[in-house]
Formats: sequence, C-alpha cells, structure tokens
Amino acid sequence: MRKILLLIIAILLLFSCSSKSGIEEKLPIPKEFKPSYKIVSDERLDYKWDGLDIMRKSYRITVPKCTNEEIKNNCRHLAIKTYQSGVYNVSIFVYNNRSEVNGQYTVALYEFCPYGDWGRTNEMYSARLKDYGENFRTR
Repeated sequence: MRKILLLIIAILLLFSCSSKSGIEEKLPIPKEFKPSYKIVSDERLDYKWDGLDIMRKSYRITVPKCTNEEIKNNCRHLAIKTYQSGVYNVSIFVYNNRSEVNGQYTVALYEFCPYGDWGRTNEMYSARLKDYGENFRTR
C-alpha cells in the first residue's frame, strides 16, 4: 500500500513539477544569456533509500573567466536541462581549466536539490519544486 501511495505521489509530482516554465521560473536566466560551459565529466550518483531510487547527477564543468552571475547562470542552465531530463538533484563543480578537474572545485560549487541541501536528496520524492533550492559557493 505504501509503495502505491508513493507511486501516486511521484506521478503527481512529475506532472506538477515537469512544467518547463516551472523550473525556468525557479531558476531564472536572462533571455540574452548564452551558455559558455563545457562538461568535462558527469556522474550518476543514484542510490536506494527506503526502497526508492534517489536519482542524482554530478557534473564537472569548465567556464571561461566570467562574473559570478555568469557562472551561476551557466550552472542554472545545466541544472534546468538535467531537471527536465528527470534527474532532479544536481551538483556542479566549476573550474577554469580542464587540468584542475581532478581536485576540489576551483571556481564554484552549485547544487540544486531539496531545500538547497545535498544531504536532503532522499526527500526528493516528497518535495515539490517549490521546496527545491540552490546552493552556490564561489572561491
């Protein structure tokens, strides 16, 4: 019974949260913005929690030298694309050079997940888009 209820909730969330305008309203990007990032690597970090599949994706990207706002817009662009593909929890490590990618982020870290807290990704099945938040840190 519990699995059926969770399935119904997940379907309702899918229909209520998958609206293109909904995610784009949550993560606004100026119309004139042109993405300038390059994906160096991506990794699925899915896991099971209480019998449910929690889907997460982590990226390592490079960006040219730009403002913090431009970096954030690049991250938002990638988070929107990922969210629209059905993976709602996203972390992005940002670097200036591909040679830096094996270490900690050198430019910024961006996370889009429930309440902006990567540690709460197991709540994704019960959280609505309005409960998702950004966590953006620069160096």
